[in-house]
This record gives sequence, C-alpha cells and structure tokens, in this order.
Amino acid sequence: MKFITIFCSSIFFILIVITTSVVYAESFTNCFNDEKNTTQISVAAIKPNIIKQIPKKSTEYKLFDKICSINDNNKKIKRNDLILVDVRSKKQYQQFRINNSINLSLSLVKSKNYWQNNLLILINDGTSIRNLIEECGQLRKKGFKKVFVYKSGIGSWARSQGNIVGQYSNKDLSGIQAKELFAERDEYNWQLIDAINKNNFKKSLILKRYFPNIKKYSHYNKSKQELSKFQNIRYIFVDNSGDKIDLFNKLKLSNLFYLRGGVASFVEYIKTQYKITNKKEFTLQKPRSCK
Repeated sequence: MKFITIFCSSIFFILIVITTSVVYAESFTNCFNDEKNTTQISVAAIKPNIIKQIPKKSTEYKLFDKICSINDNNKKIKRNDLILVDVRSKKQYQQFRINNSINLSLSLVKSKNYWQNNLLILINDGTSIRNLIEECGQLRKKGFKKVFVYKSGIGSWARSQGNIVGQYSNKDLSGIQAKELFAERDEYNWQLIDAINKNNFKKSLILKRYFPNIKKYSHYNKSKQELSKFQNIRYIFVDNSGDKIDLFNKLKLSNLFYLRGGVASFVEYIKTQYKITNKKEFTLQKPRSCK
C-alpha cells in the first residue's frame, strides 16, 4: 500500500512538472496572438531582472528572450564596438543611409559569427519590425548576445540623431505604402491624421472602416506639442493622393509617417484585394506562430 501511494505521488509530481514545462515553453513559442494580427510576448517570457544600461545615462538596453528593442529617443549612442546593420533593399540603401552603416540582408546576419561580441543594431524603414524582432530572437540563441532592433526605423534616426548620407526628403524617410499600412494595421498603435479633401468623402469612409479613430488634420495642426506627448503612438498623415507633403513637413515628429499615394492608394489596394479573393470583405491571413 505504501509503495502504491509513493508511486501515485511520483506520477502526480511528474505530471505537474510536464504541465508546467509545456505552459512555459508555449509562452516562448507563440509570438503571435491568433485572434489578432499583433506581435505578442508573454509576461512569462520576460526577465525584468535582466535590464542594464550601457553607458550610464545613455541608451537603455532591454534584454528579453523573445523581443529585443532599443530606445530611439537618445541623441547619441557612444559605443566602440557598435555595428549598425541596415536591412533595407540595396536600392533604398544607395539612395540614403546612416553614415558608416552596413547594408546586409536580414537572413545573412547570422552568418557573421565574428560579430557575436559586437553591439549589433538592426534597422529598417520602421513601418514593420516583426521580422527584425523574430530574427533578433534567433540571433540571441546563436550567440549574438548584444543584438537589438532600432524600433522606429531610419526616419526616426535621421530626425533625432542625423548623420544621414545621400539625397532624401521627409517623405522618403517616413513613407508607408498602402499594402504595408493594411498589413501592419494591428501591429502598432496607429493614429491616422486626416487631411483628405471633402470631394474624397467616399474614399475616406472606406479608410475609416479600418481606422475608426482617424482625426482631422485641423485639430492636430494647432498643437504639435500635443502630438509629441504620445511617443508610443505612431501617426500616419493621410491626404488625397500624396500631394500635401508641405503640410506633413510642418509636423516634424520622429513617430510620424506619410501614406504614400494618400487615401486613393489605400482604397485601390483594398479593391484589388476584393477582386483577388473574390470576397466582399478582405481579411489578412494570420501570421504563423514562431518556432
């Protein structure tokens, strides 16, 4: 009888260990919430005690197991072993780039084993960092312990820190395509700024279906300071067809983007997707969970 009791207790203990392990592992593998197209990270996957600041009173580095980010509000990053990897296309890189940055495809970064002891920062245009975050986690596992993602992209870097080489405009730095906006609509806390003319009222209604909290430009034009208080919100300036760049330039904010082609491009993209899917309502395919 005593043997049976000990045996049952052992089985029960093993089941608890297995269950706990499965739940904990699940928190690491499920990068995406299947109910929403948003990047997720489980609280269990974060180790708050692994936070350090290098150098003192400068950039804060947060070391997470599944997400790596770097604060983009700092004026200077002083670090001798810094390597800045621009993963945009070669064409974009040749047009304008951060001085002394390296242009390299995101998939090739892991082949540079001699960078493992360097401070490695991955940067793109800032409209989507999902792939960068996933790769950042994989690089950490491969031994790149000081790799981070510059979360707001090259446009934010140019406005806050400068040091850009090449010919560019604010529209080049912060433009977002209609396809990108639709794909990333739930990934960030986007706030659209409406500068659309009244004669495009029907098109603006389509846009409002996907972004019901869109705000009129006239309200925000009065107070740039009001916008700057909400650094965790990403603003997108939307006009008729990409023709009001002068108004966009007045709002010089690091977290402000410009919809290329305006509301016309967004509506055209939605209509095209309707035709492709042969459905009245187009929905974005849910991303697969990280392995």
